[in-house]
Amino acid sequence: MALNETRSTITAEQNATLEQLIQNNDRKGFYVALYEMTGSQAALDMAEISSSSGIRGGAAWAINEWMVKTVPGYPQGDNPVGEFSVLIANETLGAIQQIDPDTYEVPSDLDIYLQAHRTWDQVGGASNPNLGDYFPGNMVIAAHYHDVGNHQEALNWGLLAKDEALGIIQSTLCNHPLKSVHA
Repeated sequence: MALNETRSTITAEQNATLEQLIQNNDRKGFYVALYEMTGSQAALDMAEISSSSGIRGGAAWAINEWMVKTVPGYPQGDNPVGEFSVLIANETLGAIQQIDPDTYEVPSDLDIYLQAHRTWDQVGGASNPNLGDYFPGNMVIAAHYHDVGNHQEALNWGLLAKDEALGIIQSTLCNHPLKSVHA
């Protein structure tokens, strides 16, 4: 299913509400409020993912917890997945642009996924400038481009998603405790 490429608008008051939610580190509340204000499916997806709710959120959280231990450049610390999730939400808020004193333009669903990918790359920094290659949303972006008929972009994003999956499988197999038993 293609992602919505249309940007929407919110009021200054609504933007202030979103800013307050981010200041409170309430990423789920931020995304739910953004969804309620705009109908953004990507915001609803991110709410589920950032709160580890449902199948998609639980799977994403588990994959990210695994990446903490195996992917160079992935954030570390006391709550790396949660902190990374807050950073991604903060970057989404930063992509909302004021277009006049009382109106703000909100990124499209595609823009929200692309912004998350860029945030992954930024977080990887010098140790892994291509951390975005591991972004689980790459497959969603690939599917979008396929559905709108841009097969070259679909292939490019699909290859990122494939490489991410293969990297996860390879790392898991190479680091599996039973590997030494069979060696």
